[in-house]
Amino acid sequence: RYVPPSGPTSVGGVSATPDLYYYKVVFSQNLSADVQIYHAAGIPVQTDLKGYDFSFLHLNRLWLVRGNKIIASSQDTAQVFNGDDALEFEAGDNSNVTNAASLTTRVGNSIYAVLLLFKDGQLYVLIGSNPEDMVGPLKIADIGITAPETLAIIPSYEVGPGISRPIAVWQSSDGIYMSDGFSVNLLSQDIADRFDDRKSTCINRTYVSSSFGAYDEKYNGYHWCYAEGSATAPDQEWVYRFGVSKWFEIDRTAAKRLKGLVPVKDASGNSYMYGLIASGYMERLENGPTFDGVNITYSFWPGDLALYQGDMAVETQLRGIKLVCKANNDTANTISVTHYVDGDTVGTVVTAIAPQKVGRRTTSAYRSVLFDGVTHSTSFSLSSDLGTVGFEPLYLSYYFKGERLDKGMSVGTPVT
Repeated sequence: RYVPPSGPTSVGGVSATPDLYYYKVVFSQNLSADVQIYHAAGIPVQTDLKGYDFSFLHLNRLWLVRGNKIIASSQDTAQVFNGDDALEFEAGDNSNVTNAASLTTRVGNSIYAVLLLFKDGQLYVLIGSNPEDMVGPLKIADIGITAPETLAIIPSYEVGPGISRPIAVWQSSDGIYMSDGFSVNLLSQDIADRFDDRKSTCINRTYVSSSFGAYDEKYNGYHWCYAEGSATAPDQEWVYRFGVSKWFEIDRTAAKRLKGLVPVKDASGNSYMYGLIASGYMERLENGPTFDGVNITYSFWPGDLALYQGDMAVETQLRGIKLVCKANNDTANTISVTHYVDGDTVGTVVTAIAPQKVGRRTTSAYRSVLFDGVTHSTSFSLSSDLGTVGFEPLYLSYYFKGERLDKGMSVGTPVT
């Protein structure tokens, strides 16, 4: 630090008022008469950045995370972490930040840069584009991420009529959630049993962090893979299809379970989803009627229905089943049909349906049956390696007659 002498108030034209650093250079020998020093400069020494847990990009900056501490480079750089434009802060309590999501969203006429910061049991948000106008990080929910590899960004999701925003989707301790940075909503109501410890289909809590997920941009779906029951590695795959807001299951068989998901784009910007399997191959998903050389089995099974006005007190006699589906003239296989009454675990096989119909885009088939029960459910399946999509059901209708009060009911018993 520069210490001014007692006499003059300046040295070499430099004011003595501010605190200054200086260097004294001493030569071990006298310099030759023709040597003239005309410039002196310092060489900055870089500081090694080591031991950070993960990194991500946001606002064209490189962000590094260690524990709950976050640093960000100056804008448009990946190596400058000092100066007025660099950032350093802590997110909430001492628990670790385990993942982050960068979103850019519009609210009214304003554009907001939103950074979501995830912990095991908390969600924080940092809003703003420049250090001087940033707000946060603020905790917006006690809903964290239990499996960092399940985080995915959906570029456009309709949060309201005519209003679309990018959202983040992830697995928490009690469900699959989504957020646009302003609200947090549950996405897994239809598969709530996957997070119900009383059900055999519940996620294995010991291996909850092994789950992974990714967004399939081409088919607008979120793939979620997790370990069920006593499984020690992800053995289940479910897909949430945005647009129709429905979940469905994909069973690739035990030998071909996915071990990872890789969304990619080709040189023309087309999106594809690839999956990693245990045999060492990376397979393109949703690409034809086979997977790794094995026929895909297409299954369609609606839930139990009380056919007479939804009344669980009335027994009905199912007399006919009609299925309408897209015609598949590429296969010679048929659609298997099985009917279940009153929650049966083993159903009754019904005559198979042929999906072929030359000269038609669709085909329909009616099967006469005779089943008595309060609830009815019918499953349909087709295994085929031919056609772009093997089985595409369109409509299902039942022909039935309301018979009587359920056998378990008696005259005068209130109907609830």
